[in-house]
Amino acid sequence: MMDASKTILPAKHRACIIAVYLGKFPGWFSVWLRSCEMNPGFDFLLLTDRPNDLPFRPANLRVEQTTLKQLKDRFSTAVGFEVALNYAFKICDFRPVFGLAFADLLKNNDFWGHTDLDLYFGNLAAFITDEMLDKYVRLYHRGHMSLYRNDGDGNSLYRLPHPTVDYRQVFLNEDYCYFDEYLGIEKLMSHNKVPEFENNYAFADIVPRSPDFRLTRKELNHPRQAFLFEDGRMQQVFLQDGEIRRRDFMYVHLQKRVFPDLNPSQWRNLSRWVVTPQGFVPGGPEIWSEAELLQFNKPNYGHTIRHVWRRAKRRLNAAASRKTS
Repeated sequence: MMDASKTILPAKHRACIIAVYLGKFPGWFSVWLRSCEMNPGFDFLLLTDRPNDLPFRPANLRVEQTTLKQLKDRFSTAVGFEVALNYAFKICDFRPVFGLAFADLLKNNDFWGHTDLDLYFGNLAAFITDEMLDKYVRLYHRGHMSLYRNDGDGNSLYRLPHPTVDYRQVFLNEDYCYFDEYLGIEKLMSHNKVPEFENNYAFADIVPRSPDFRLTRKELNHPRQAFLFEDGRMQQVFLQDGEIRRRDFMYVHLQKRVFPDLNPSQWRNLSRWVVTPQGFVPGGPEIWSEAELLQFNKPNYGHTIRHVWRRAKRRLNAAASRKTS
C-alpha cells in the first residue's frame, strides 16, 4: 500500500488532467473543484460551454470555453478525417486523442490524462510518481482516470493495430464504443504488448446500484466503513478486528449518483468532509467509532430505486426502438 501521507509532488514531470463537460454543472461541483485545488502538483483543464458558471476557480485549473461542434472539429483535425460526434457522451470515445486534439493547451505538460466530474481526488502524487512516469507510456486504464505520455508514442496509441478494433470505425460510428476503456485502447495496448502501469486497488470505485457505499473490489469492503476526505487525502475508514483503521485511495468514483446541491461559499476553503450515500457532509468526526461508521454509510434506498428504474426504462426504450426499426 502506498503511503499517501507523504505529499511527493512529481519533480521532473508535469501532468495535466482533462475534463470535458457540456451543460449545467452538478450542484455539488464545488467538491470536485476543491479536490483539484488540493493537488497543486498537477494541472487541470476543464473544457465547457459554461465557463462563467464555476462557483470558484482553483489556481491550478485552466478553463476553456468550447462547444460540441468545436470539439468535433478538434478531433477531426487530430485524426485526419471528419468524425461522428452528435451528442456529448460520445466524447468519451475520443479521449485517447486528447493529446493531439488539445496540443495547443498542453505545451507545458509532458503527461496528460482524462477524468470525469463524478470522482473526487485524494493525494494524487502518492499514487503517480516520477518513477512511474519515467517507466510507462500510460498509467491507469479506466475511462474515469488515465494518464498518457505527451509525446509521439503516447499520443498515437489509439492507432495501434488490432485484428478487431479499428479507431477509424469507432470514430465514424455515432454510438459510444467504449474506445477509451476495455473495448478499445486497452485491447490495443494488450495486443501490442505495450507496458502500462495499473493498480486496481488504488481507487475507490463505488457500486452504482448499492444503497450504501460498497466498493466494486469486494475484498476491500468492510461491514462497517465510511469515506473521508481530510487534508488532501481520500480515505476509507473502517472497523477491523475491533480497531478503527484507514486506507488511502487515489480517488473515490461516485458514478450514477445524484446529491443535494451545496453552498459553494461553505466549500471554498474546506479541507475535511465525509462522502455519504446521502451527499457530502462538511467536517466529520475527529475520532471515529462504529456508530459513526454506521451513521455516515446509512443506506439510501431511494437512490437504488431510481437507478434500477432508469436502467429498466433505457432497456424498454431500446427494445421499442428495435421493434419499430
